[in-house]
Amino acid sequence: MRYPKPSSKRTSGRNPIPKELLGEVSERDKCICQYCGVYCGNQIPHHIVPAGIGGKRIHRIENLITLCLDCHREAHSSKEMREWTYDWSRKKYGHAVDKLLKQKWSGRK
Repeated sequence: MRYPKPSSKRTSGRNPIPKELLGEVSERDKCICQYCGVYCGNQIPHHIVPAGIGGKRIHRIENLITLCLDCHREAHSSKEMREWTYDWSRKKYGHAVDKLLKQKWSGRK
């Protein structure tokens, strides 16, 4: 399977994560970075399947993970970290992330 590298192009503000979904992610992850385990009051929800593929972020709980700032940066620069986030999602939600990747690669909405 190919693991895409996120785009460096910023899309903030154009497609914000719904507040209700942010609350669900915070509740699920208990405001703890899922990679290093540090409590992060100002957690950063990371899109596991990046917007750079297909141009639009997919806001679904199985595509969001709580990461601290350092781990979030690492997720955008490290292939190993991207693979770890895909595996994390698979453990929680089965192969939903693979379906999202396939959808993004095919260009379907």
